Amino acid sequence: MCYYKLTSRQVRELLLPDGDSPFADWFSSLEAVAAAKVSVALWEDYRRREAQTRKGR
Repeated sequence: MCYYKLTSRQVRELLLPDGDSPFADWFSSLEAVAAAKVSVALWEDYRRREAQTRKGR
């Protein structure tokens, strides 16, 4: 199972009983520029949450 660890919580990728991943299917259908934007947004969200955890929020 694929997941992103977010210090105080985890975001896990949904895997259907047949092993398919709706997110992976959607992500792989994106054009390169759109996929890069999604990747950056996910990374920025991770960094923001990490910073908030360090501040004690």
